[in-house]
Amino acid sequence: MRRYDQDLVVVDGWLPAGLVASLTVPSAGARVVLIERGEMGGDCLHRGCVSLKTLLASGRAASEVRRASRFGIDASLHGIRFERAKDRVRSVIASIGPKDPVQRYEDLGVECATGSAARMGPRSVVCEIEN
Repeated sequence: MRRYDQDLVVVDGWLPAGLVASLTVPSAGARVVLIERGEMGGDCLHRGCVSLKTLLASGRAASEVRRASRFGIDASLHGIRFERAKDRVRSVIASIGPKDPVQRYEDLGVECATGSAARMGPRSVVCEIEN
């Protein structure tokens, strides 16, 4: 087990907490260790918020096409191609997430690690680090 004697540990926090902490905390003289359980970007970027909102936007677009005749527009929906919608999700994720998020954070003075953490007390966290 590796011991971090840091001023702040951000757990599973690449977005949005990790970004905010990484940009603000070092300027106050504190050090940051960013621990991410999986892919940098976390669930919000890769499986949650971003994916869901992108798919919802595709659904809204399909709904608008179905209702276009109400506005005097002759349009028809020939189906929804889910694979293309998933391709769009991947494209949006790629445009949001930086190409090398670890390097981005390390350039800010943040140490990045893959693993998990649990709060042990008011001022202590135990981390199981993979890298």
